[in-house]
Amino acid sequence: MPKPERWDGVDSFVLGRWREVTDLNRAFHRTMRRMRRRLKNASEALAPRLKGDGFEIEPDVRDATLLVYRPAWCGANGEPMVSLGVAEIFPVGYYGVSEEKAYIGVYIAAEDEAQVARFTEKLRGAVESLADWSSTPDAQWPLWRYIDGWDDSRRAQLAAADQDELRKALFEQVEAVLKLERAVSAAFTQQ
Repeated sequence: MPKPERWDGVDSFVLGRWREVTDLNRAFHRTMRRMRRRLKNASEALAPRLKGDGFEIEPDVRDATLLVYRPAWCGANGEPMVSLGVAEIFPVGYYGVSEEKAYIGVYIAAEDEAQVARFTEKLRGAVESLADWSSTPDAQWPLWRYIDGWDDSRRAQLAAADQDELRKALFEQVEAVLKLERAVSAAFTQQ
């Protein structure tokens, strides 16, 4: 026999305001779709500037992340194996965003643990100073750090800002992470 459902205060709130809740849910999803388009537009606006320096840019709209890479960092399938990233640009609750702050760093797409470990060791050895970077590397982000001031409040402000302000803020962070380009290239060629 199934257990009877017990309603809690949240359930009662939702059921008591059903129409408002469904309208809010619809508005929330509409806003997230617009945020996704804004991230794509910002990426497209940054692309010519980065292409001039030999980089490609690819937005990951599910995780609100911009990935920047050199074509030489791509595997046989043409996909980047290593990228420099500005991650979780929008606030928690936007699709796959879960971190308390946005962050920058080196992203590895490889799934082979031994390959990732070798690359991480070479990368951390090639970086001039590890003091600014997290001492707890993640399997996919072996070198990363939070962006000062980019908490949920700031990320929501950026999502609501005009397109030019968003583009400028993102380019500032892309420039910061591009400082790792030499270390990534050195680690990539040593594999």
